[in-house]
Formats: sequence, C-alpha cells, structure tokens
Amino acid sequence: MTLRALLLFLVSAPALAGPPNIVIFMADDLGWNDVGYHGSEIHTPNIDRLASRSLRLESFYVFPWCAATRAAFESGINPARLGMRSLQHNFGDAALPPGLRTLPAILQDAGYFTALAGKWHLGRTLDTGPLQYGYQRAFGFLHGQLDHETHEDHHGVASLFRNDAFIEADGHMTDLIAAEALQVIARSVSRNTADRTETPEPGTPGPLFLNITFSAPHYPLQAPARYLELNAHIAHPDRRLYAAMVSHMDEAVGQVVDALDAGGMLDDTLILLLSDNGGDPKWLNRMGYYDGRHGPYEVMADNR
Repeated sequence: MTLRALLLFLVSAPALAGPPNIVIFMADDLGWNDVGYHGSEIHTPNIDRLASRSLRLESFYVFPWCAATRAAFESGINPARLGMRSLQHNFGDAALPPGLRTLPAILQDAGYFTALAGKWHLGRTLDTGPLQYGYQRAFGFLHGQLDHETHEDHHGVASLFRNDAFIEADGHMTDLIAAEALQVIARSVSRNTADRTETPEPGTPGPLFLNITFSAPHYPLQAPARYLELNAHIAHPDRRLYAAMVSHMDEAVGQVVDALDAGGMLDDTLILLLSDNGGDPKWLNRMGYYDGRHGPYEVMADNR
C-alpha cells in the first residue's frame, strides 16, 4: 500500500469518530542509523518518544533522491512515469503535471485545511509551487538545498517564499519551519475553540493536513552551538555537526507534538515521521557550491 492510499483510507475509515488531523514530518537525507531509537549515538529524545508510542514501519521504502519521493507522496504516482528517472530529476519548471489531483487537493475537498512548511523541490517557480497543487497555505523554499541561514540555494539564488511571493526572513531554516508549523497549529486550535461557541468564519481550517518538510539534516551543515554541545560525545567533528543538525530537527519535532498536545489535538492526529531518502555519508563540495563557504565533510550520515 502506498502512503497516499493509506492516508486516504484512514481519513474515510468508518470506525473513526471523524477525520483525523494529519501531520507529516519529512526529514531531508536522514540516515537509518541517525535516530536514537535505531541505536544511534545522536541525541533525538523527541523522535525516540514518538517511536516508543507508535507503530514503527521498519520495512518502509522511499525513492533514492529527494524530488522523486516528494512527487510520489504528493501524487501517488511512480515518479518514473513523470519523467523522473535519475538524480538529475528530468523535469522542467514542474515535476507534477498541471491540474494533477494531489493528496492535499483530495483532502481539501474533504474539508481539510492544507498547509506546507518547508522544502518543496517540485517546481522551480512560484507558478509551479505548492499553492498550485492543493495547498491553501505554504511557507518554505523551492530548491533542493539551501544555506540554512541565508536561505539561498547552492548557486546563490533566493529561495524563501510564503504562498505566492518570495520573502526575506532572519533565522535558521529549521527554526523558521518550526515557527510556521506552530502558527498553523495555533490557527487550528483557535478555530476548534471558536467552533464550540460560534460558527467559524468561512475559509478557516477544518481538520488539519500539515506537511512539515525539513531542510535538515541536508548539507550544508549549520547548527547552533547548543546542539553541538548535546552531541559533544561524538568524536569526529563533521559527524558531530551532522548530529547537531539532526538534534535541532528533533527539537522542532518535539515543539510541534507539544503544541498539538497543548491544543487538545494530539489524540485526534495521525503523525508520520519519515525521511525522503537515506543520508549522504560525506560531501566534499568539489563543485565549489555556496562560493566554497561550506564543506568538505568527511563523515555525515550513517545508513547502516
């Protein structure tokens, strides 16, 4: 069963009291052995806490590069049918054909409020961005990778957007993604509270579909010092920096889950955490991306 089919089945399952909220956490290039509950030395208490109370899909497969998995997730179609047969992606401005009935579009028709927070990587322009494929609210970046602080891609192109416009913002991309997710949840909590006492305004969210697509731990490796301190026990400096990226993401996961809990939404929410593909064991930056500011990294992800 595909992930899309599973989610649509759960939304319509007659045993449920109502359609569940759906929150997706999609890491970017996270290795199998880069979470604590798989035996990693990396500090991931929030992901471990989720794993301890969840169904663990230990034979769960994705495609071997970023855009392909995202295209499959949104469309339910094998990305090879969309012309995506290699890491070069083989698509023009958009990976998804115009008018394609995507998962968020189907959920929107079922009464969901649909929001994306993070990486898109399925279109090179805002005309082929998430608002064109079923999302009602979107914040993040278009490209496949970016400097987490400047929010420019590896060629120096501005990538940060909100809905249908490019924007500027200060802060690490992981923090910005988390802040957007928390705002979306707060909106849903406000709507649910108002719904008990009055008719909500048109256009406010019903059940929530929130797709959180992190930029971490994809290179370049940039993490605040406190996450390096959490992983001080890791000897290799590159692996330690990679671990700090993962721990930073883990804290964002915890913030979102805590917000769902505080807002009374957690018991009615289906949460799925996955990686778009395995992690890069190293990145030497032989192409001089980011004007040579980042890398080389000799030891990063662990896919064992």
